[in-house]
Amino acid sequence: MKKNIPLYKQIEQSFIQQIEHGQLKRGDRIPSETEIVSQFHVSQITAKSALNNLAEKGYVRRVRGKGTFVDFENIEKKERIIGLIFTTMKTDIDRKLLSHLEAFARKEKLRFFFGLSRESIDEENDLIHYFIECGVEGLIIFPTESENYNEDILRLHLEKFPLVLIDRYFNKLGITSVTSDNFSAGYKLADLVIQKQFKKFVFITTIEENSATIDRTKGIEHAFVTNQIPIDKNLWLSVPSTIESNRTIIDFLEEHQPDVVITVNAHLSNLIHEYTAANDIFQLSFDKPSGCNFYIEQDVEEIARLVVHNLKRLLDKKTCDPVITFVPTMLSAGSRTLKENTE
Repeated sequence: MKKNIPLYKQIEQSFIQQIEHGQLKRGDRIPSETEIVSQFHVSQITAKSALNNLAEKGYVRRVRGKGTFVDFENIEKKERIIGLIFTTMKTDIDRKLLSHLEAFARKEKLRFFFGLSRESIDEENDLIHYFIECGVEGLIIFPTESENYNEDILRLHLEKFPLVLIDRYFNKLGITSVTSDNFSAGYKLADLVIQKQFKKFVFITTIEENSATIDRTKGIEHAFVTNQIPIDKNLWLSVPSTIESNRTIIDFLEEHQPDVVITVNAHLSNLIHEYTAANDIFQLSFDKPSGCNFYIEQDVEEIARLVVHNLKRLLDKKTCDPVITFVPTMLSAGSRTLKENTE
């Protein structure tokens, strides 16, 4: 049996799978507490807890003196419970994503427990363990800013627990994930720089790396290589993704005097948009930051739809093959460009 899931919960899930897959039908008798003790080699208390939970969730009805029987009518009305873990709720993207996830989950009769990891892998793991103890049947996880590997997530994946990562993917681990096509997104921004024939290009990225920042950076590099334009890495700056990086970035821009800057995320863009506007520096970024010329817009609704769709397939055991889905992005005019066009 699985080490990190309580025994009564494993027994409960075993019967749920048999019922939902039609192996046990309405009116069928479920093994008694004594039979469960013998079959699963557990205590009487564990067996009783498993059967009581099944009854509370509407899968079975317990008839005194006769036994426990599958109650199919209640199953048809039953909503599944899943766990949803976000890092923060600071950005407009986070809030829109949560709203769309809730709407699509509701259509699939999925309700969720929600928690914030606050960019801490330890808090993320605590939430994973807590949600599983609460009996969630699947998880949607938005990994932390610098997370490229998590042993607890990998263990769940190897145990075939229904799990979908959102906005990130763990390279080579084969966990089902839905994310924007950040490689193409980075390429689009760099291609715009090339088309407009800017003379001095600065790229600002974060010290913390994840699949999104790595793919965006690779996309930018690929655009220059494809167009046979040399890249001056002396004009690339890596900083912590904190508000204190504002002064470091501005000092770097004052030193190098670029005519265009790309930031790897909206947070870094928001730190410097007033400076770039005042100094007539063309600014490009991701996720609709304040005061930039152009940005990459994610299809948040489609990401949410695919996350729920993939998790539902895993819950229904319709697929065991991990899928990493890359959702196309769009180049959009930022508030600075829109303002210039109306003046």
